[in-house]
Amino acid sequence: TGSLKEVKLLSPGIGYQSKPKITLTGGNGSGAVLESNLVKTRITSNFKATSINSNSIIFSQNHNFDNFEEVFYNKNSNTSISPLIDSSSYFVGVTSTTQIKLYNTKIDAISGINTISISGIGYSGVHSFKTANSKNTITKIYVKNGGSGYSNRFVAVPSLLSADNQTV
Repeated sequence: TGSLKEVKLLSPGIGYQSKPKITLTGGNGSGAVLESNLVKTRITSNFKATSINSNSIIFSQNHNFDNFEEVFYNKNSNTSISPLIDSSSYFVGVTSTTQIKLYNTKIDAISGINTISISGIGYSGVHSFKTANSKNTITKIYVKNGGSGYSNRFVAVPSLLSADNQTV
């Protein structure tokens, strides 16, 4: 048994209004005290020019944009995807956590009208959008007190699948 030494953050938490309270459960121990940082940063999400379909931009991972949020387009030394203009602002219509549509005005984005007509055909490279405003982001979790009695062990569970791998 032992104490908690560090917490590895796999993905930053984005958009917090205030610093969240972090608790640790499991591991058979007690007394660990954890605290996050909260950094204001503008969020950048990259996409491939070939990842555009039916006026939607598809990201390979979560874009972390909010609906109707203002973002700036960056062609990243590539040819701009027409009709987008490098360093210009657009407004996001969130279709899913990995997909957006673009609008020229916030009113259009809210109304869902006048979607910017884009296609990745004939374009290449990685392009990006960056939020106009900073968001509170957690980039690190500090161990203020490691507690005691914690254990980390590997647990193997035998497979109970049938021969056809369909039922348990």
